[in-house]
Amino acid sequence: MENDGLSLYLSALARDDSYRVAETLKRTPYETTEVVFFTGAQGGELGPFVRKRIDRDAGLGEAYRSLCEAQREGKRFRHLPRIYDVHERDEKLIVIMEYVTGRTLRDEVTERGGDALSALAFFPSLCEGVTELHEGFGPPIIHRDLKPSNIMVSNGNLTIIDFGIARSYRHGAANDTTPFGTRAYAPPEQFGFRQTDVQSDVYALGMILFYLITGEDPVSESLQCGFPELGFVPALQAVVAKATAFDPAARYDSAADLKQAFLQAATASLPTPVGAPAVPAELSATQSKQLASPSSPSSPVQPITLSEALGLAWNIIVVVVWAFFVFAMFTALFDQGEALKPYPLWLRVLIYPVACGTFFTGAAYGLMDKRVLRRRIPLLRGQTYGKSVIVALIIMGCALAALVLLVFVAAFVTGSAAS
Repeated sequence: MENDGLSLYLSALARDDSYRVAETLKRTPYETTEVVFFTGAQGGELGPFVRKRIDRDAGLGEAYRSLCEAQREGKRFRHLPRIYDVHERDEKLIVIMEYVTGRTLRDEVTERGGDALSALAFFPSLCEGVTELHEGFGPPIIHRDLKPSNIMVSNGNLTIIDFGIARSYRHGAANDTTPFGTRAYAPPEQFGFRQTDVQSDVYALGMILFYLITGEDPVSESLQCGFPELGFVPALQAVVAKATAFDPAARYDSAADLKQAFLQAATASLPTPVGAPAVPAELSATQSKQLASPSSPSSPVQPITLSEALGLAWNIIVVVVWAFFVFAMFTALFDQGEALKPYPLWLRVLIYPVACGTFFTGAAYGLMDKRVLRRRIPLLRGQTYGKSVIVALIIMGCALAALVLLVFVAAFVTGSAAS
């Protein structure tokens, strides 16, 4: 037995030392994720692959072992990554897996915006991937961290990634050993109320469906009010509300049932002309566009949630402060006090309305709450809070650079006039 342990350890050393690290994707206290290439004896390389080093003390990563064993037995999964090797070394679980190319679902929705087209394009495949996890293993594997950034889209296919906190369902267990997950998408039972099960992933799928339709991460106020943002598509609103019910028993029994309910709701949301054939489950692009439009004459105005009302109040404050600075800038522009007499009018225009005005306008835009605007202005639907802040910082940076340059110009002009 002792020799067997030594041989396994030496084998693990040999395997790990054959990989060249090209990039570190993520580093947390309990996990490191890297892009690696396998280096052969003659210098050739294979890859890229993803290597995860998971701290064994955290009790995570066992789902990778289950996936690897199932795939070695001949099972193939369309929406799950290929796991090539799982072994232990130095108190860490080492996983070598497929490097999935493409973009995350969050990137896709950020670019194209949230609407029924996005939901129809991605949600059925996502439900199929979760069904593979639940029905392809016994007991089912519960992902526990389904969210837009853990779903990859490439070449028309969708792949679920990051099974670090995934676990197998344990009959008779009162709750999970350790609570993990992303608050916006994780169900209440995942934080200590009871053991997570298939319905826990159904909850996360319901939240992702909300995200696909609106382009916004769900918030607790919206959940408590029954997702009023989806009022323009009541059938889909009902699907999301049922999938995310507080009581797991009130949710859909499986991801497959949720997929079927979604397709039926999407179909029911569109009127079918008399005498026309039945609308198929997969809607046409034209029908999807009709469903996606919240501004159609037959659709009610979308109500504003409490959080959005607070956001509007904040926007009013931002606009008032911005208006004050605009007033101050134009007052300074036409002020003929002693301090400004040496400066020509054209230079005062560049310093105050142009440089300072751009800076304060960029700052105000970055500080604004743009949720209501994004829901009503198509151009802004693909712009997340982070992206808008980056745009504002770029504008402000350019304004500051221009301001510094103009100060030097002003000093030069004043010096020349004095001489």
